[in-house]
Amino acid sequence: FQPGQQLIVEANPWYAGKKNDFNRLVFVFLDEDNAYAAARSGQLGLVRIAPSMAVAPQQDNLKLWVRDSVENRGIVFPMVPAGKKDANGYPVGNDVTADVAIRRAINYAINRKQLAEQVMEGHAIPAYSAVQGLPWQNPSVVFSDGDIAKARAILEEAGWKINRAGVREKAGKEARLTLWYASGDSTRRDLAEAVRAMLQPLGIVVSLQSGSWETVERHMHANPTLFGWGSLDPMELFHHYSGKAAGVEYYNPGYYSNPAVEAHLKQAIDAPDWQKAIPFWQQVEWDGKQGAGVQGDAAWAWLLNIQHTYLANPCIDLGKGAPEIHGSWSVLNNLDDWTWTCR
Repeated sequence: FQPGQQLIVEANPWYAGKKNDFNRLVFVFLDEDNAYAAARSGQLGLVRIAPSMAVAPQQDNLKLWVRDSVENRGIVFPMVPAGKKDANGYPVGNDVTADVAIRRAINYAINRKQLAEQVMEGHAIPAYSAVQGLPWQNPSVVFSDGDIAKARAILEEAGWKINRAGVREKAGKEARLTLWYASGDSTRRDLAEAVRAMLQPLGIVVSLQSGSWETVERHMHANPTLFGWGSLDPMELFHHYSGKAAGVEYYNPGYYSNPAVEAHLKQAIDAPDWQKAIPFWQQVEWDGKQGAGVQGDAAWAWLLNIQHTYLANPCIDLGKGAPEIHGSWSVLNNLDDWTWTCR
């Protein structure tokens, strides 16, 4: 779609199921700022807004809806040293993030509670896992973060020393990173800026770059990149951590690979039902000895699960939906339950 285009859908009069109060819906594709302005002016009846916009004083003709969500934000790290290329000829690997001490120190230094409260205005919860809050999350992957002292100790022990420029350095390589994120998204921009500030006291220097997804794709295998994910399907763990998914579209862009993790993924997928698969899914991020979580390979720095925030005409009642996910119009999942309360 192109910004400004519309999608118009009409109710099927012969639909045998439950009907709601809306015979016609018009979807308008707008960027963040224009959508917000259209909601405030009364041109649109329902608009999803960034959590940072959800605290501004709203007009009387708008109601704020906050829906629980498993949509997350996290930073993926290139896991291998620099020097390789992907099938498209784009660089793969990063000599700084290939060191687990860097990845682990970044995880411990980031204060997720502060991100949730100050950047997301309280409309988020700290995330320590790709599947935060879901049955297949391993509770043991949660850790005490915002710990600059511990992060510094990790770097010192691994040989990353502060040089005369105030930057961590090891074997002639400075801890300078470029953090990429998709442009046109204020949430990603604000999180990237906050993370950069949190890592500065460590001596890890982060520069920020944004661009279209086509641009990000050219850099995401060789630089830490801020992504949004979040699904109710445990296969999310496979997409993040299986070596078989490495470099496939946006899956496993850091080229993470660990035979033990691969074995746990296979056990989970081969399990006879989802309940029996849960212990194997949980072992993916930590099995007591190794895993993709911070105690192990620290393949990602998961940041937050973000609530979905909407501005709506006060006559619209959205009902109670299931937890929403990333990358879909989850708010429509309970469309049958929507009602028009003004008669």
